[in-house]
This record gives sequence, C-alpha cells and structure tokens, in this order.
Amino acid sequence: LWWMSEKQMGLGPDLDNAAKYRRAGEWVEIVKALWTSSSVDYEGEFFTLDDCQSDPKPVGGVPQMICAATSDTGLAFVAKNLDGVLFEGTSRDSVISIGQRARSISQANGDALKTYCVFMIIPGDTDADAQRRIDHYNEGRDLVAITNMAREWGAVSHDPTAYNPDNESWADSTAISTGTVAGSTESIAEQLADMIEHADVDGAVFIMPDFKDDLAALGEEIMPM
Repeated sequence: LWWMSEKQMGLGPDLDNAAKYRRAGEWVEIVKALWTSSSVDYEGEFFTLDDCQSDPKPVGGVPQMICAATSDTGLAFVAKNLDGVLFEGTSRDSVISIGQRARSISQANGDALKTYCVFMIIPGDTDADAQRRIDHYNEGRDLVAITNMAREWGAVSHDPTAYNPDNESWADSTAISTGTVAGSTESIAEQLADMIEHADVDGAVFIMPDFKDDLAALGEEIMPM
C-alpha cells in the first residue's frame, strides 16, 4: 500500500514525497528505455544500470502506463510521465474535485491524460438492504489489523491536496472501500451517472464484495439504466 512505511514493506529507506517522485521518474524513464532499447546504461540518483537488458519487448511498443494519484503533485507527475490516472474518492464531492483537478492539470500538460475512478458497488433490493450488507461487513472488522495499519502510517504530507488520514479516523474505519456506492440498483445508477458526469472522468473501474451476484447486478441492472 502506497501509504505504508517503505521500511516495513521491505522497500528500503523512507523518502519524502519529493524524493519518491524523483525516484518514480527515474523508474519510468528506465522502464521505457528497457522496453525500446536492446541495452540500457543509466546513472541516476536512485538507480544505476550497466548494460541492462530486458526481453522480450512489449508487442506494439511502450504500453499504456497508469498510476494512482490524488494530490496535485501526484496528478502533475502522472500527467507529465504516464498515460492515465486512477483515483478513488471518499464522497461525491471528493470524486468531483479530484476528477476536475486531474482534468485541469492534464490540460496544463498537453491534455493527454486519461482519468479513471474506482467505485465499490454494494447493491441491495432497497437502500436499506444495501445498508444491511454494509453493517454486516463492518461487524467483521479486524480491529487489530486496523490498529497496526494506523501505527505503520508514515510521514504526513504537507500537500493540502494529499490524502492524510489520522489515527482518529482509523478508529472509525469501515470494512468497505472509501469509494463505496451503495443502495438499490436504481439509486446506484443515479449516483454513478451524477459523479461520472460532473467529475468528467474517462472511465470507471468497479470492485464489489460479492463478485458473482454483484457483477451480475452491475451488468444486467445498473449499467443499462
């Protein structure tokens, strides 16, 4: 998970956000070179390559590259270096805000960035039935795991557009995604149409707790509306 201590995840020393994006920039540059060149020499701040080779090459050249981001810093990095941004909102307002900021930052950097929002859908026969499902999932929360996640939280970003949960918010964490859209299928269809239109996103990615039944509800009832 992006917000976890890198040391805990076995990824080396912790870095501040600026250094992380410099490292990510080098990584993108290197990967693109390896996908298009027979051999790569590279001397950077974070990576050193000597006659590095990667085969087989991707068919059709460099594939589309998508990265998750919500802060202005992250969105600018993706707009300048990659092809698409993946984000998840915590409310209708946050989805619209992130989508519109991503579009504005894209326009300032060539207007080629594609935006994709992640939604967890929890359909029910009624809005109350969907809430019953959420309550059931929350009853099974692993509070020990949530406490450990809060303890492992790294440095808080000074970027006001970055997502900075605190320990108090972790205490109220739910078992479901922050980007959940729940309700009857009619209600979900209305909520999705509203957010996708006003956030001006290029596409949506759906996740769901009950893959078999919820996917059927998405494809057969929600999407056709």
